Formats: sequence, structure tokens, C-alpha cells
Amino acid sequence: MHLNTYLTYEQRRYEIYWTTQAAQHVLKNYLADLTGGAHQGLDHRSVSQLLRRTRFIVAVPDDSRPDLYVCLTGRGGQVYETYVYLVTEPAERPPRCVVVTCYRSNKQAYRSLFAA
Repeated sequence: MHLNTYLTYEQRRYEIYWTTQAAQHVLKNYLADLTGGAHQGLDHRSVSQLLRRTRFIVAVPDDSRPDLYVCLTGRGGQVYETYVYLVTEPAERPPRCVVVTCYRSNKQAYRSLFAA
């Protein structure tokens, strides 16, 4: 039996949730990495673990996608960006953290947050 994992943000638990499109995107990148790319080791379980250990969550300034956030996590000397939607509705369902994508960050501003 697999238990769902959660992301906590502002005292609220968000169940980590995958859409088919995002799950296929992560799988496609993972398989491509295994066959010749720079392997980042980002399968679905790894992404969930990164989200549980997130240190910084920043809203992405985009008026067309107001619920989009980037979750920043340090692991093994690297910084990872995970883009998610934090959805609190509908009321009859628990809040959801809908995964969009995840990758190793090359943004110096994000990497400097973990340099200390």
C-alpha cells in the first residue's frame, strides 16, 4: 500500500497530486536521462521526496496562473526547482499540490539561497 505524501505551506497540508500529463512529462525526462542525458535521478518518488523537504516556496508572478509556485529544495549539493499549483478548492476535497515539473536549477539566485 502506498501512502500519499504531503507538502506543508503556511500551516496547511497539501496532498501531492499528479495529473497524467505531468506524470508522463516526469517519466519521459527520467527515461531520456537514463539513455544518454545528464541523469538527474528525478522519478516520481524523488520529486515527492523533494517536495516534502522543500525549504523555500515562492509564488511565480504570472497573472494567468495565480496559484503557480516554485518549491526550492537542496539535495546532494544541488538545488531543485519543482513547479506546482497549490489548490485549495473545491471545498469538499483536501488541498492539493498539483505537480507540473521538476528539474535541477541553474539559477544563481536560487542556488545562493542554499550556499550558506
